[in-house]
Amino acid sequence: MLYNAKIFLFLLFLLLNQSFSQVKNEDPKNILILFSMNQGLVAYQLILENFKDVLREEYGKPYKIHVEYLDVGKFPDLNYQQFLFDRINAKYKNTHLNLMVCVGPSIIPLISNYAAPYLKEISTISLDFRDPFDPNKSYSINSMTTAILVDLDA
Repeated sequence: MLYNAKIFLFLLFLLLNQSFSQVKNEDPKNILILFSMNQGLVAYQLILENFKDVLREEYGKPYKIHVEYLDVGKFPDLNYQQFLFDRINAKYKNTHLNLMVCVGPSIIPLISNYAAPYLKEISTISLDFRDPFDPNKSYSINSMTTAILVDLDA
């Protein structure tokens, strides 16, 4: 598991360098991180801490991290999900987002169904579990999506 985390962070660093190098000015880069479950999950806190560590050590330019917890396990209702994305769409409408990181299951379909077009058009990293029962499942929202899939051990 630690090996997978290191690979994820390395790939994340490479994508960040590629995404951020396309923008020439020195304005802080805005990163939106969407977690599919609630804030209390220890795994999410570890991912967020490691993400911040990599940015601090390797990137060296100003950035701002925006974090949203979707809590789709507790609130699977479609009305809630629409409400949640209406709020997210409005909240970040006037923020130039340089990168979106999606962590956990069920985020890509939510973005596809409810996110505003501007969220569907930015560079994205999707960290998800590979679905062994659906080999055709999409883990991407656009051509600028890098999907990092983790296989669950049986």
